[in-house]
Amino acid sequence: MLVDKFLMAWGLTLIFELPVLYFVLKHQSLTPDILKAGIAATTLTIPWLWFVLPAFVESWTLYVWMGESAVILIETWVLANWLHIRLQKSFLAAAIANVTSVLAGFLIFN
Repeated sequence: MLVDKFLMAWGLTLIFELPVLYFVLKHQSLTPDILKAGIAATTLTIPWLWFVLPAFVESWTLYVWMGESAVILIETWVLANWLHIRLQKSFLAAAIANVTSVLAGFLIFN
């Protein structure tokens, strides 16, 4: 069922991305905020990636490039604003986290 796959993808995304965000943005006093910001960013973007974008893009390659690019930009904004950090730092964190979860997903499901 699609909802079950979506929930599994959401959970796995958090499992792979939250540790990356922690290590890239490591600040002892911000650890709970990093986790909250990471959960919020993923929760905001993954439904769009799963349910909205596929209605407009048929090519798998284009879907991955467009989807992940948009997700990284949105998550960059969420992290920068939530954590009050520079855009460059939040972009680096969002990019590394999302590349990690995409590669993990490919390895697990292919």
